[in-house]
Amino acid sequence: MKYIRPIALLGFLLCILVIYLHLAPEQFLLTPGDVVGIQYKIISLSIFGFLFLIVLINPELYIFIGLILALGGLSNIYAGGNILGLLFYVFAMSIGLKQGFFRSFGKTKTAITVLIFFIVLCFQLRQGFQIFLSSFMNIAILIFLVTCFLLMFRENLKEYFAEKGQIDLAKFGFSKRQLSCIHGCLLKKTLQEIADENVVSVSVIKKEMQRIYELFGIEDRYDMFILINQNTFVFPKEEEAC
Repeated sequence: MKYIRPIALLGFLLCILVIYLHLAPEQFLLTPGDVVGIQYKIISLSIFGFLFLIVLINPELYIFIGLILALGGLSNIYAGGNILGLLFYVFAMSIGLKQGFFRSFGKTKTAITVLIFFIVLCFQLRQGFQIFLSSFMNIAILIFLVTCFLLMFRENLKEYFAEKGQIDLAKFGFSKRQLSCIHGCLLKKTLQEIADENVVSVSVIKKEMQRIYELFGIEDRYDMFILINQNTFVFPKEEEAC
């Protein structure tokens, strides 16, 4: 989590730099491209830069980096950069795995992501069947290599897709307010919303959350959401109604 902000900052600055290079190609001895192509790249990079900026402001939303990679991968595949595009797309899916995106409705989400990939690939037919066939063969080779990689880590993937664990909160000795904070996290409420419900300041809730992180053995709110995605929380009887 501590590396997310530097990555987002680097991505944002790279987007700004590449946009500037496209706006003034002659200054950097670059060959000017067609106007439509340049406009498409500038719009795409502007969107990517905006998403990087969101992650820079709030690292907890770093799944947007996965969205950037997915969009970048599909754009590359659409334009014919198959290998790079597929690598981007696979890396985006790996971020989705880490975020727990595929934990629920995994088969459906996997089928949709694969379908989107091949729909974009089919757009290369406009360049001719031979080019499409060449692209398909290159992608097939890379998919084979990725499949081999996944087979190496099949045990880890089985563990990832296993049924959720169960955490009995009564064993941790949480206070009533701390349990309220955990309940708020389960409902994806903001710290301000949790503070309002408990009629305390946000700073008090932050301290309570820090204590919760320590008891769970995690570092921050991002890790808390991963814990929530991977487990079912069992509240003490007096808290089940909250």
